[in-house]
Amino acid sequence: MSAPQRREWHREETYKSLITISVECLKMLALVNGGAAVALLTYMGNLVSRSNRAPPHITPALLFFCGGLFAAVVAFILGYLVQLQLYNEETKISGGFSVKRSHQWFLWTAMLLVISAAVAFGVGCWLAASALGV
Repeated sequence: MSAPQRREWHREETYKSLITISVECLKMLALVNGGAAVALLTYMGNLVSRSNRAPPHITPALLFFCGGLFAAVVAFILGYLVQLQLYNEETKISGGFSVKRSHQWFLWTAMLLVISAAVAFGVGCWLAASALGV
């Protein structure tokens, strides 16, 4: 394999791995935010059924977990739109057309949502721990 072929192979494999890592990241964010909400509600249900005292106020934590889950879902949809836009752009370029790249808006919005989902999980954990007195 020549050096240019090796570079092209490496570039393609790196791109494939970036897609895989991105999808797994979105799955993880959906899993941790959704799982945290379910775990918190389950814990609260058990706590309330076994105690006569008022339950701790966990609404803010649940809202952050739900917001994180929503951000992950929207980021996943935008990730699809980024790939679709890139595909369309590359198809036009290979057909000899000049193309104005327009996938950046989807990409940066999705990245912002991914960061928001991660932050929402962290804040939700902090709020849940504070509400439960941990």
